[in-house]
Amino acid sequence: MSRRVVLAHCWTGHPEFAWYPYLKGALEPHGFRVLIPALPHPDLPDPDEWREALTETIGTPGKNLTLIGHSLGCATILQYLQTTPQPVGNVILVACGTDSLGHAEIEPFYASSLDFMKIQQNAKSFTAFYSDDDPLLASDTFRHAALIFKRLWADIIVQPERGHFTGVEFPELVTTVLKLVYGGQKRARK
Repeated sequence: MSRRVVLAHCWTGHPEFAWYPYLKGALEPHGFRVLIPALPHPDLPDPDEWREALTETIGTPGKNLTLIGHSLGCATILQYLQTTPQPVGNVILVACGTDSLGHAEIEPFYASSLDFMKIQQNAKSFTAFYSDDDPLLASDTFRHAALIFKRLWADIIVQPERGHFTGVEFPELVTTVLKLVYGGQKRARK
């Protein structure tokens, strides 16, 4: 069975935003099928619509699936993991907030509490990337990181001066995916 990566983009994002094309281009030569769905109504997102679109893109989950969420996409992945019929492999959360940060438009994503025990059981591992200068998480970056660590036992990686991770390259993420899936061995297609 092929290795798959499904990425849930950020609020106002789309499949060609930021480092998403870079990730796809960097992982496909290593045998990954990378899917980045255009989640519906990215400017005025609805958590049920986003979760349904993610579920449809994933199809059958399993240990060969790595889920990556960016910002609001992280909330969608965590909601998906509460309901998945089968565990997934690895989950990587990038700039994962744990509340709406005062934005009414995304408050519904955080309206109901998450069952972190169920979420934990539905993935082999959790890794979370944060930046020390994220303008959206502001001075609360480490509060969010601490909660994700505490609730999911996630490996926390703090990157210096990466903002909200909107740059066009993200080599550390590629390296992390390869290490999680292949145990540190980079395998390129021949």
